[in-house]
Amino acid sequence: MQTETVFAYNILAFAFQMVLVLVTGYALSNSPRARRLLDRLAGIATTAKRAVAVLVIMVMATTFVNLGCGLVVAGLLAREIAERIRIDFGWLVAAAYSGWIIWASGLSSSIAQATPGSALKVVQKVTGNVLPLNETVLRRLTSYRCLCWRFSFRFYTARSNPRK
Repeated sequence: MQTETVFAYNILAFAFQMVLVLVTGYALSNSPRARRLLDRLAGIATTAKRAVAVLVIMVMATTFVNLGCGLVVAGLLAREIAERIRIDFGWLVAAAYSGWIIWASGLSSSIAQATPGSALKVVQKVTGNVLPLNETVLRRLTSYRCLCWRFSFRFYTARSNPRK
């Protein structure tokens, strides 16, 4: 019975953390300043290829900082662009959410948010040491991997345009 209670408490705490990440991301993405920025970015996207480039870059950047913000920005920016240019909306949304793949490499990933002593801190359990962010999320290899994903997704989505 006690293990079920501990498990339920851990799941509840994690669920509230994720809700907080999403609500915070929504609040940030819908602020007047962010909406003006999204409006300006949508104005840059005058062609389908440019729309994909703007979406992938912006979604990857915001997802790295806050995964909830990246989710909301992907939808809002895709809608803004679709209102301005003639483009296949399903393809545009797929391009937008493909940029979300780097969430696990970002500052709001589960590993980055895990507190010392948490079940997610596997390295701490094995070695007794806590790895700082500059040795995990902010490591140069992580940046290279994110850049490779950025270019590969931008290339793939630009080549898969259904309106050609």
